This record gives sequence, C-alpha cells and structure tokens, in this order.
Amino acid sequence: MTTGALRYWLAALCVCACSGQPSTSVMLTVVPAEGVEVEQLKTCVETSAGEEWGPVWAPEKPLGALQGTQTLRLLLPATLKGQTIAVNVEGLKHGDVLAQGKSIVRLVQLQEAAMTVALHQVEPTADRSPTAIDAGHDAGTTMPPDAGLGANCTGCSAQLADGCSATSQCTCGASTACAMGQQCVNGQCICNAPSCDGCCSKNVCWPGDQPAACGVGGMSCQTCGPDEANACANGECRCGTQPACGSGQRCSESRCVCDKNSCPHGCCQAGVCHSGNSDQACGQDGKGCDVCMTDQHCHGKMCKKN
Repeated sequence: MTTGALRYWLAALCVCACSGQPSTSVMLTVVPAEGVEVEQLKTCVETSAGEEWGPVWAPEKPLGALQGTQTLRLLLPATLKGQTIAVNVEGLKHGDVLAQGKSIVRLVQLQEAAMTVALHQVEPTADRSPTAIDAGHDAGTTMPPDAGLGANCTGCSAQLADGCSATSQCTCGASTACAMGQQCVNGQCICNAPSCDGCCSKNVCWPGDQPAACGVGGMSCQTCGPDEANACANGECRCGTQPACGSGQRCSESRCVCDKNSCPHGCCQAGVCHSGNSDQACGQDGKGCDVCMTDQHCHGKMCKKN
C-alpha cells in the first residue's frame, strides 16, 4: 500500500470531531520502522488537558503489509486550538504491536499543523554476545541477561521494558514496552524525572514549553492561565519574556496590563491593580487611580472633600 492510501481514515476521526463546526487539522506522516512489516496503524490522540480521542485503526481490516510512509489527515475540534496534543501510533500485525512512536504538536484554529511520527521496533534485534549485552547495559539500552528475557527478546531498553512476551516482544509488566519519555517501574509505565526532560501529565511526557503543559525535569505539568501568561520558558509561565502577570493584571500582547477587565472593582496605577479605597490610590472600574487632595479623602472609591 503506497503513501496516501489511507485517506479514507478521515471519516473515522470526523465521527469525533466534525459536526459542521470549525475544526483544526493535523497532517500526520507515519514513517515505518526499518525492517518491520505491519498491516495496521492504531492511532490515539491525547491533549495536555487529559482529553483522549481514538483509538482508530487504519485500515479497519488488514489488507496486507503497509508499504512505505503513510500520510493521514486528522480533523479535531476547533476547541483544541492552542493546546498541545500527543499523537501515539502503533504498528500492528496479526493484532500484535510490532512498532510504536509518538510526536507532539501545538494546534492552531483554522490552520493545519504538520507532524511526523517515526515508528521504532518494539522488539529490536541485537547482538547477543556478552560484549554487546554489557555495553548496552552500561548505556541503559539493553536489558541485563538476568532480566528473564528469552533468547528471542534481546536489545530491550532497560528504561522501557522489564520482560519479554511469549511472542518475543519487549514488555513492561503485562503490557507492551513503554513509550519514549516513560520508565518501566514495577511493571508500570510512568513518567518521572529520570525519563522526561519536560513535564508529566497522566504519565505522558510533554515538552513542557507550552502554556497548556508547562514544566521541566519530569515535574507535573502546570497549566498557565490565559490571563496570566501566553508562553512557557524553563518550566515557568511567562507573559512574553517577562514573569507571569499577577492578580489584577492580564497578559495582553505579551505584556502585563491593568484595565477594566482585570481590575473591575479597583483602579490601576503603574500597571498594578489597587483596591481603590486609599487616598493615594482612589478609584474603580479599572480606571487610573486618583490621588486625593490634602482636603479630600477617598469615600466610595471617589475623592471627596472632608
């Protein structure tokens, strides 16, 4: 099956995303794992907010080995604009997962995002000599020889797997090997500091450089509020290049401002929201604060004579 032969798959994701409403789309290119023959692709989409779409199998019924790169278009709700999504793809043959891959992209309404998922073999073939095993073990790329793996299940990543299935696939507990950005701990795939340079949400590793999923060092992702920030850098919410906006401010055009929207019950002075009850900062409705005259006091958020 050649590139583009899975176009009909559009209809499958449109069941979830398309009802005559505006949508955002992703042009997904799936690069096969070298030397691995698969008949189906299983795709799931997860947002940094924890929403999930899929899984979807393409084709719905195996029609033979897929040949070369596959190109798919995913249509998703416009409500996901600005969010970062993870697209997880698994390559299957006879129902067994032989390859998998993941990629992450940020969605923009009415603009098509392009992303590539490169599949990697779940049970790679490796040299079984003691030298190769020891070298791989030291580098954290090969399971140690006493990990309970059969002779047909070599080369498993010590980070991603802890065992081998009856079909010679690397496994973590009773499931397939973990995805990149995860670590197999006590038979479970988890996202943590050793496995993820970005941030973790529901055991998925995110880059950590987007407001919807901000963080570094495997910490839990934080969501930057739209009023406080429009960017994320070094695991911190930012308004442009500056720190996140404080209470009574909002991030507008990459700078913190005080106005009627952010400070409706007080007044603004030097970009800071005040309660509006002080002689030195008297006012309301997010307008500029007044400084009352010496013969005045602030009453009802207005300067009035004594």
